[in-house]
Amino acid sequence: WEVTAEVTGVGKTPHTGPGAMWGNTIFVPSLKQDVITAIDMRTWKVQKLIETGGAGLFVRGYPDASYPYVWTDTAFGTKQDEIDVIDVETLTVIKKIVPMPEKRAVHPEFTRDGRFVYVAVWGGDKIYIYDAHTPRVLTTPRHYAYIKVAEGCDYTCAFCIIPTLRGRYRSRPARSVVEEARLLAARGVRELILISQDTTFYGIDRGE
Repeated sequence: WEVTAEVTGVGKTPHTGPGAMWGNTIFVPSLKQDVITAIDMRTWKVQKLIETGGAGLFVRGYPDASYPYVWTDTAFGTKQDEIDVIDVETLTVIKKIVPMPEKRAVHPEFTRDGRFVYVAVWGGDKIYIYDAHTPRVLTTPRHYAYIKVAEGCDYTCAFCIIPTLRGRYRSRPARSVVEEARLLAARGVRELILISQDTTFYGIDRGE
């Protein structure tokens, strides 16, 4: 082992372990500065200090070049309840998500298929389900896609761990589902499959 390069000009107290890569760029969180450091791994030069809502711990991306975003928490900054979505091409924050106001949001993590991102909320009692505008990558053939209309389950079957992992049943608002369907149709999708742990219970929890 030998030192290949020394990178200077990074955010204060960089935390490389929970960083994320996209192409030739690595995104490194800072524990003591409200920035994510974008570093070109070909030259080992800082491309940009991306201003975020606060110092964070985790940056996550999906390992598919067709999904040009990385997600970061701001758990140690002034806006601890915020998750920032960064465009890896422009190196700018393009969306700010607050899962539960005034509750610290940490550790965004993609599902294996890349269709959803889960976020842990310290002091919260639920996992947030994002809306139709949450950036997503389609891993299905281009003519069809899945839409998750709800999360969790209220049944406590002895053989099933879903309520423990996903929490109680929460339906998405119908307008959010319809809006996501329209956005997918605009991308060329012709068949939509609605899914959840218990689709027959959809809307009952919302009194719809």
